Amino acid sequence: MRRRRAALLLPVLLLAACSGADRDTASGAGAGAAAGAGSAPATSSAPSRPSSAPAPAPSTSPAAPAGPRGGPVPTRFAPLSVSFVSDSTGFALGGTGCGKPRCTGVVRTRDAGRTWDGIPAPRTVVADPVEGVSELRFGSPSDGWAFGHELWSTHDGGATWAEVPAARYLARGPGVLEAAAGTAWLVTDGCENVEGTCTGRAQLLRSPVGRDDWAAVDVPLGTTADLVLHGSAVYVVSQAPKSAPVLVASADGRRFSRRSLPCREGTRPLLAASGDLALALLCPGADGEAPGRSRASAFVSSDGGQHWKRVGDPPVTPFGSSLSATGSGTFLAAPGSGVYVTRDGSRSWQQVVRPVGRDQGGPTYVGFVTDSVGVTLAPVGGGAAGMGLTRDGGRRWQRVAF
Repeated sequence: MRRRRAALLLPVLLLAACSGADRDTASGAGAGAAAGAGSAPATSSAPSRPSSAPAPAPSTSPAAPAGPRGGPVPTRFAPLSVSFVSDSTGFALGGTGCGKPRCTGVVRTRDAGRTWDGIPAPRTVVADPVEGVSELRFGSPSDGWAFGHELWSTHDGGATWAEVPAARYLARGPGVLEAAAGTAWLVTDGCENVEGTCTGRAQLLRSPVGRDDWAAVDVPLGTTADLVLHGSAVYVVSQAPKSAPVLVASADGRRFSRRSLPCREGTRPLLAASGDLALALLCPGADGEAPGRSRASAFVSSDGGQHWKRVGDPPVTPFGSSLSATGSGTFLAAPGSGVYVTRDGSRSWQQVVRPVGRDQGGPTYVGFVTDSVGVTLAPVGGGAAGMGLTRDGGRRWQRVAF
């Protein structure tokens, strides 16, 4: 836990957006290629007959899937962020080899990552330290957001993208966006872009998934915050300087309360949810040991973080890591150590993805969309592997080819 004009018979897709392009919208060269993709199903009826036999009932063709027609994957596409909305449909944001620096690409799969198509991308830069986008989230096959220092949205499956007014909340630093149960949630960062100083306050916003109607939620947060959703439940891990992190939680997205976390001051915990109330937590640094030199303390909660139970600790240091929980296990991606899983309540951990390359790099992100389908992401270059995918609950992983 980080994107059309019809020419003769074939559509031409704008697959990558570069920094020199107009940034008002990102619909590509035209809308022709997307025509019909989201239209109503065609309906045909048999002509009436002179006999008394009833005419056949009208037949309706299957509804076309949301979004534009796909095209080739952008040249040298390197994924940075991935988002699945079902066990088959997913999207990835990344950099491309478009011949100019800092180009943005988006690709889509409709067969659980077996094949990918290029689709239009936001007309902004990618993975830039002070502007552009670096993350991607979809709340449905039609509704998605690319975000980082800016916020772009699509509500037609990626055919068009537009920068939304809520981007002003990201002026201080990149935020975190997640979507579930028909609502998108955005938490901003109170730290400055370049200097890294944290003098502001993080802020929580929400919007219906189907439109850009962002509104601030009156919840006091620290300078930084992380966001975890499961169903209607919302969990925000809030941190402030010289204070222990706390959990700001809501079971319904309307009423929030503050709950204590068993993590020490100055540490950045990892939180994951396998159910509306079932949480897994890793606190860097163990009691009596200096942060950065110890492994982690692991906890679970069955009541939404009101009470925590200490369980077995993972065998690796979780700094800079990613945590994901399913109904059958908890997965930890740790830089330089690969991916570990526990399926017995943290009594034991097994390595399921090994570090890759001479520098022993490996996944820094692991996430699951269902108990079966999950993905990993590793930095590209230096021998790292890009994206991995599992379709059997993390028992076997395959490298994704774009």
